[in-house]
Amino acid sequence: MSHQILVPAEVLEQVLSDAKTRRFVAVAQDALWRNKYSSVFEYPADEKQQIADQSEDE
Repeated sequence: MSHQILVPAEVLEQVLSDAKTRRFVAVAQDALWRNKYSSVFEYPADEKQQIADQSEDE
């Protein structure tokens, strides 16, 4: 069985703005409290963020 969760890019950017890494894992829990984890997903940085990061490094 497969499910999808759609999250707007703006929300992801806001959540990931202070994160040390842009990798995350989703978890679902069934009625018996068993957890099922997704594979690791690495959300790519947008161009504006990459430019800002590069200017901070200089």
